[in-house]
Amino acid sequence: MKRLVPVLLAAVLPLFSGGLADTFRNPPDDARMTMYWIWFGPAVTRESIDRDLANMKEAHIGGTVLLPVYPLSDDDPAKGIRNLPFLSPEFLDILAYTARRSRDMGLVFDVTIGTGWPYGGPWITPELSSRMIRLRKAGAPLKTGEQVVTIFGDQAVVAMPTGMQVKRPSIGDEGLVLDHLSARALEKHLEVAGEKLWEAVRGAGIRSFWCDSLEVYNGNWTHGFPEQFQKLRGYDLKPLLPLLFQELTPQARHVRHDFWWTVSELAVENFQKPLQAWCRRKGVDLQMESYGQPPVSLGSLRYVDRPVGEHYEWRMFNASRWASSGGRLHGRNIIGAEAWTWTGIPNRFADSLSDLKLASDMHFVSGINSLMGISYVNTPPSAGNPGWVPYWGPIINHNQPWWPYFPLLSRYVQRVSHLLRQGRAVADVAVYLPAGDAFSTVPADRSVNLYFAVRDLMHNQPAPEFGLRHAIANDTPVISAIISSGYSFDGIDSSTLPHAEIDAGHLKMGLGDYRVVVLPHLKGMPLPDAEKLAEFVRSGGHVIATERLPELAYGWKRREADSARLRALLGELFAPRSRAVLVPDEREALRAALRAAVPPDVALQSPDRDIAFVHRELPGESFYFLANLSEQSKALEAKFRAPGVVLEVWDPMTGDTSAGWDGTLRLEPRGSLVVRVGRGKPAPRPRLLREASEHAIDGWTMDVPGRAPVRLDRLVSWTELDGLRHYSGAAEYTAEVEMKIPVGAHAVLDLGDVREIADVSVNGRPAGVAWKQPYCVDITAQAQSGRNSIRVRVTNLWINGVLGSPQPDYSALRRKFGPRFSGPAEWKSATPLPSGLLGPARIVFRKRP
Repeated sequence: MKRLVPVLLAAVLPLFSGGLADTFRNPPDDARMTMYWIWFGPAVTRESIDRDLANMKEAHIGGTVLLPVYPLSDDDPAKGIRNLPFLSPEFLDILAYTARRSRDMGLVFDVTIGTGWPYGGPWITPELSSRMIRLRKAGAPLKTGEQVVTIFGDQAVVAMPTGMQVKRPSIGDEGLVLDHLSARALEKHLEVAGEKLWEAVRGAGIRSFWCDSLEVYNGNWTHGFPEQFQKLRGYDLKPLLPLLFQELTPQARHVRHDFWWTVSELAVENFQKPLQAWCRRKGVDLQMESYGQPPVSLGSLRYVDRPVGEHYEWRMFNASRWASSGGRLHGRNIIGAEAWTWTGIPNRFADSLSDLKLASDMHFVSGINSLMGISYVNTPPSAGNPGWVPYWGPIINHNQPWWPYFPLLSRYVQRVSHLLRQGRAVADVAVYLPAGDAFSTVPADRSVNLYFAVRDLMHNQPAPEFGLRHAIANDTPVISAIISSGYSFDGIDSSTLPHAEIDAGHLKMGLGDYRVVVLPHLKGMPLPDAEKLAEFVRSGGHVIATERLPELAYGWKRREADSARLRALLGELFAPRSRAVLVPDEREALRAALRAAVPPDVALQSPDRDIAFVHRELPGESFYFLANLSEQSKALEAKFRAPGVVLEVWDPMTGDTSAGWDGTLRLEPRGSLVVRVGRGKPAPRPRLLREASEHAIDGWTMDVPGRAPVRLDRLVSWTELDGLRHYSGAAEYTAEVEMKIPVGAHAVLDLGDVREIADVSVNGRPAGVAWKQPYCVDITAQAQSGRNSIRVRVTNLWINGVLGSPQPDYSALRRKFGPRFSGPAEWKSATPLPSGLLGPARIVFRKRP
């Protein structure tokens, strides 16, 4: 790693430049988000491609990640629908066209080496497909592709194909999933699919090839596995294979640990490493969600140029944190996320822009600085509204009622992403992931996703995978304690810790620099990892173990000697008055130990579980991005560890960089801000506006397109009005207000509750758009003493209109193409949501005291 550090610093240092306030206000195009672009069938046309790209560019989206998937219609010339089989000349022609149009429009283009996921197709023979081992009765007839590995008693361990097919494939890509532990299988896939895709796009160029999360269910074997195991682990696995299936004994723990680590390492060596090498020979990056099944480790991120995460449960060790941890450990400054996946599960049509901002902030505080929104959907005009939609959500395209306002979110994301790429991320704490504990318990007839396994071990139970409601509720004690105590953290594991350097109390690897390592209630760990941490403590670093000390040194070959040495070493290391401490719980005791080791980076007067932050450090200044991930306003006294004073408070919603600081962190519900700390003259302390008086607004008239205007006696949801229960779209509210504006006052239109977006004009002049709480718009520049005309255009969510339409019938499609996707759930689980201007509406006059 010593030779790598100067290169990494050179990659980051160019970001240290003046004028960041200017680029914060108007961020560069390379910080724009991209979109997962879904082609169903694929049945796309040049016209629909031009339409989608133009829509996305206008919405400040910077490019696309192409994913062709299953068909949603048979060929239908009358409706202009023709499916183009994957890798057919017609498909490759439209792919080449898309690459050229993306280049000409200044949009990045990333391409999946396949359709659906994982990689595979009709060219993958059973010999090259994913394999597994299972127990069978000895002497039982073998099926095609099955091989006996060993026999013990009346049972046999048999290797066999999993039979897994590509999930959600487009037409022409139906077939087996390739063996991700076999370099030969990957070579075949790249030869047949990769090279053809590359030939189609090479003239125009692409940014990267894309690999989705690994979901090779049950795949844990490959041809020659016993020989490769012996080479890596130093002993013969065959006599010990029964321990992979029988009851969990101390001996079985060691063999299972070694078995799954071997599976993990073979996936990296034979799939990810050669895949990246193939991409680099083409002059493009490998962009990948490097987690799943096979259970690759954080070390796998070494072979990913553009790491991408996914989940947003920010008080857990989520997939975004996995990607940002592994990415930074291997020198990657830009870390992406498949953003917003299933925020409203199981409802695909009820995600508001405010919901997507909240999920975006959860990604940001998990270490992400590049969002790939899921999903922009290509749909033919003949499909109507909502058109073709995937079985997952959210769904984003020109049919969305709130699509005209999407740039408000995309510009926010662009601004924050740009800021969070500057300098280096500051994280004091490295959490040692319990990968060994996870691998040691899983038998060979079950699958293991290492990211899920370590997440759930630290969480003490399995956790739901998606949904904002789960992300808000879930709370892993060790993770929550670190964040609420004012620290940022990364994960580290047995595949990365051995490569870290120790420097005067700091553990360094790639762009990571840690002063504390936390061991979360571990049962065991490899002896070399413990020896590395002992060296770290001796150099001045801090190690905090929670609830217990590890007792097992994983690894069959030297299990007894290494375990004895581990217990002795930890006994010495965790002696009284040592910088290694054992704490009895993962809440208050852990918080106290962290504060005793390192001063908090952000110190709140009272710890708040809803506040999270990211610290980016530049020469001479620091930037703290802070987010309130709750539904309540916050006003908290805060201090920042970075040297200097608070110079300004920046608003990522507007780009304003002029606000001063008075020592109190004020955050709206679901709000965020940036605090700049450094040396220099601070901006003037803010003089807060106080509410002086108000003027209620009554007598609203509502105008829905195609209906006569309605005079409202009171503000109610559209779902309570005749004919509007299943309406999705926009309605205009107008009111005439006679008022006197106090001298020196600001006039603020407070709309109370709005579902979901309010576009305000006063006296015929645009005043602003409110798309999250609080629904307030400053109308000082538009309002006048006397008579005022107020117009509010309110847009609601898609779900109401969808529920008023017939449920799609996919039975004929499934009969022809098979069950490639799950059916819709909204008609069973959802009801129309409150919509419109709900109020109470008033004009508030605010003055400085």
